[in-house]
Amino acid sequence: MPVGVDTGFFYLVRDGHPEALRILREEAVITSAIVVYELQRHILKGAFVDGILERSVDVISLNAGMAKKAARIAHTFGMHTLDALILSSLVEAGCKKIYSGDPHFEKFKEKNIKVIRLKKSDS
Repeated sequence: MPVGVDTGFFYLVRDGHPEALRILREEAVITSAIVVYELQRHILKGAFVDGILERSVDVISLNAGMAKKAARIAHTFGMHTLDALILSSLVEAGCKKIYSGDPHFEKFKEKNIKVIRLKKSDS
């Protein structure tokens, strides 16, 4: 079963976080097209080297159903739009585990979905 990751996860990978690196090596990892957008902005600013997503990560495109689910997530949990779009796409893609470096993701609660926050201090 694939695991989902957000933008913050890739910061942890960049910084050598051992658990994030293990997940990237050993798990079937998917992310949202929104994460591609966010990472590309950081690449253009020089915060990342291009190619971070070329490490066996599948990218999920958004559709209307995901957008509607994202609106519900944002409304219900008081989340930012992009975070809600990332979460909805990962949930709709079948992820039961979502790894994040973002504390906002911990607000999200849905049956059978586990959000696991990886912290810089865990490295």
